[in-house]
Amino acid sequence: METKVEYIFFGENRGIAAALNYALALLPEDSILLTMDQDSSFVQDDGLKYLHKTKEILQDRPEVAMCAVNYRDFGEIRFSGTGWEDVQAAITSGCVVRTVAARKIGGFDERLFIDEVDIDFSLRLAKAGFRIWRSNDVVMEHHIGCSERKTFLWKRPVVHHHVPLRKYYIARNRIYMMRKHSELFGIYFKLLLKSVLLVFLYERDKTNKLIAIIHGMWDGLTGRMGKFDGA
Repeated sequence: METKVEYIFFGENRGIAAALNYALALLPEDSILLTMDQDSSFVQDDGLKYLHKTKEILQDRPEVAMCAVNYRDFGEIRFSGTGWEDVQAAITSGCVVRTVAARKIGGFDERLFIDEVDIDFSLRLAKAGFRIWRSNDVVMEHHIGCSERKTFLWKRPVVHHHVPLRKYYIARNRIYMMRKHSELFGIYFKLLLKSVLLVFLYERDKTNKLIAIIHGMWDGLTGRMGKFDGA
């Protein structure tokens, strides 16, 4: 049976940014790229309807470089509202990217390896004069790993239970993003503090995770990026 699916194996983990750039390089100059996570899916034929609509938008509106979708996590729809909305950033999963625009800004930043790749890409698109549109009506199923909601005072924080290595990347890349995009400093500083607090309160393997966060922050400050080499 003829298939249009091709599985590409690198033989090693090169990171999400490198994989996205590889896919980008395979496509014709003026085309589109749908990016998805393994933990995301569209309900029934919503995916096809969404693709058809995004192709129309990208053909008719050259200033729009990327389209995104709403998503449901923990049974809750992330964004309210209806119709299409102009947004500043979007997660990787469910995005349809104009390849011309992606190449114009240099593709995805492989120094990040994993985490923050999507936010950095979104911000660079905006700084290059492009726009991102999100459909609030198309809702994708999306769940991040072993995440769960907890109750802390009047808040309901999400605890992700990432392994220490992932904690390292998150902390390191947030420092990198604060240096690269100064407008994120206040937001990401609070996120770093929150991540430490949540480890203290709710997560197991606290010592190794906190060491990983500190290590990541140090490497972010000293510019040690790319794939973690264990040192």
